[in-house]
Amino acid sequence: MSDFAAESNTTTFANVDFYTGERGQVGEVYLGTDCLMCSHAQVIWGTGVNKREIAYSEIGLHALCRDVDPPYLYCQVDVSSVEEKQRDEYVSIEARFVPHDKTILDDLYNAFSIGSQRNNGNKDQENPVAALLNMLGTMDSGTMDDDDSPFDKNRLEKIENMLVASEGDRTEA
Repeated sequence: MSDFAAESNTTTFANVDFYTGERGQVGEVYLGTDCLMCSHAQVIWGTGVNKREIAYSEIGLHALCRDVDPPYLYCQVDVSSVEEKQRDEYVSIEARFVPHDKTILDDLYNAFSIGSQRNNGNKDQENPVAALLNMLGTMDSGTMDDDDSPFDKNRLEKIENMLVASEGDRTEA
């Protein structure tokens, strides 16, 4: 995995099965076995007519599932239309990447994490308060500026108190 971490453009993982839909449920679709490439901007699975491209900004969640056989990388992929997003209605599908070589699972997860951080992690870097409020769904990150209203400051203070309380719970455990 060092290739990707060393700023290479693409890391390729051979022989990865791709499924969409909920595991073991009606509607689950097996798309086949092919290469999975993690580039600087997107994940690309397959070639030719089977090729699927997923931008990191469309991946809302990725996690390893090790308590099943075979273990896999789970993703929730945003497939919302522009109109749905404008109405704050989001539609996602579940995707699973199952490598034949289980020893690459951690490398696969790390490649997704790095790509996600590079593409999503810097959106609100200039205003981390707005990013936090946006993440919590309390406001649109584009509405907060340097002249924060008292209302925004009150929300920030409440969030800060929650974070402090949360950290206190962890140190007592």
